[in-house]
Order: sequence, then C-alpha cells, then structure tokens
Amino acid sequence: MRLPSSYSTSTSDVSSSMTPMIDVVFQLLIYFLCTASFAMTEQILPTTLPPTGATTTTASLPPEVQELELIRIALSQRGQQLQIELNGSPCPDVANLRDRLRQLLALANLPAVLDVSLEVEIGHMINVYDTCRVVGVRDIHFAAPER
Repeated sequence: MRLPSSYSTSTSDVSSSMTPMIDVVFQLLIYFLCTASFAMTEQILPTTLPPTGATTTTASLPPEVQELELIRIALSQRGQQLQIELNGSPCPDVANLRDRLRQLLALANLPAVLDVSLEVEIGHMINVYDTCRVVGVRDIHFAAPER
C-alpha cells in the first residue's frame, strides 16, 4: 500500500499561488518607476563662472609646439643600425629620443605616432615604444603601412 504524499504535483496549484507574487512584483515596479527622479547630476554640480566682461589669460606655447598636433616617430633600419626620426629630424639613439620627448612633453601633452618600417626588428620597436611610455606619452598609435 502506498502512502499519500504530502506534496501535491498539480500544476494548477503552482500557477495559482504565483499569481499574487507576480502582482506584488508589478506593483513594486510601478511604485519605484513613479517615485524615482531621473535628475541629471551635471545640473546639480556647483560651478563658479567668471563675471561678464572679465578677461581670461591662456598660457601661450612656443610657435614650434603650437604647429604640432602630434609627435611623429619614424623608425627605419639599415643593416644593424636603427634610424630614428622625431618629427622629421634625426635622433642618433634612443637616449637622445628620450631627452627630446621629455622636452616636448614639458611644453604640451601630445599624442605620438610610431611609423615603423617593415625591416625594423621587433626589439627596436618595443624599445622605442617603452621609451615613449616611460617618458609619459599617454596616447601612442601606430601608423598604417602605405599601400
């Protein structure tokens, strides 16, 4: 003889007991949507504006830096010798490149573009890339090869 189970397996009982729970969830959803205020925080932040008619002063950069929009570093290799050009002027080695990059970045924070020719060894390219990062160049991009 089989004992009656205390658990009912009827699906109608489960669906009928879920209906009030679904109703409560929808009521809570509607409540929170109606009471929420979607204020933009930018409109709340305090700012102080200069009075009208006040003149503003801007720091002027040297003319050679004002013309620059980015730092262009070209790498090529002849034999075992790495050729480095910074904005069109040759650099004898990576140490000189590091010093000149520091001077440029002291005047303006500019992005850098590495134009690496195909014959350059990957180690030289990584060395120049690391030099840019150490000096403080934040945006370093690679130039696309010419077609």
